[in-house]
Amino acid sequence: LSAPISGLCISDYRMQGSEEIIVATANGDIRGYGCASSDEAKEEIETKVDNMRLEALKTQKMALLLEKRSYESNLKAVKAKTRDAGLVPQETKLKQNLQPNVTENCMEVLFESTEGTVIKMLICESQSLFPTGTKVFKKNKPTATLSVPIQKDQLGAGCTFNVKAVVGHLSSYQDHIFESTCEIPHFCGFIHRQSHGDLKMPESCVTFEMNERVKSLETW
Repeated sequence: LSAPISGLCISDYRMQGSEEIIVATANGDIRGYGCASSDEAKEEIETKVDNMRLEALKTQKMALLLEKRSYESNLKAVKAKTRDAGLVPQETKLKQNLQPNVTENCMEVLFESTEGTVIKMLICESQSLFPTGTKVFKKNKPTATLSVPIQKDQLGAGCTFNVKAVVGHLSSYQDHIFESTCEIPHFCGFIHRQSHGDLKMPESCVTFEMNERVKSLETW
């Protein structure tokens, strides 16, 4: 509407025996809006949902066709033994390993690419680990390994974050994106001490009551 709404009411606006919503605006305009039947409204909603699903499927189809053409082109080049050295080999894999970093006082998820490729960028998504929900990791000079540091104050509870790795050669014009999920286990920030000789006995203690059974505490 071109002006603010000053009033609403329900009445037979067109004198057709059916009630309508009558809208009066601040500049004096009056309009009537009829209500569709429940079946018509349901059919209209279902049609809109179907159209949205159809558009999403069309977009997915186009993406799959582009991916299919890329695979066919790479396969043709492999069979003809004319594959460009810059293309990412099909047998390339992305490995990941969780390890402590005592120097930085944190845990690291180490990612490694194979077949002589390098990791150009890591895009990590997690609402619990990163304040903005997404964080990008990269090196000035890409190598086959790239680590994601996780501070110990974030490791009390287990979590899972999604990773998208851009992998390729330094001279490649086509890169491959690996999608992976990394699971951080509970209490992985604790480091096992091999020697206990330098540990001091505690000088204080805490007494408290719990409703849990001792067996449950041992299991925990």
